[in-house]
Amino acid sequence: MIVLPIQINGKTRGKLQLREGSGEDEAFAAVVQDKHFEKYLSGHTVRKRIYVPGRILNIIVQQNK
Repeated sequence: MIVLPIQINGKTRGKLQLREGSGEDEAFAAVVQDKHFEKYLSGHTVRKRIYVPGRILNIIVQQNK
């Protein structure tokens, strides 16, 4: 298991425990399903995902108009 810091728009918003070797899609799916990150993602469009395997996941979002 690894602890993966999650950033939303460059600010650390929390951490997730994932199995070692998890890919970007698995990490992003875990963030979307986690209730803690819901307030940062709901009402927003994901513009970009930056994933460094085993180190960090940064999600860039833009507010819907």
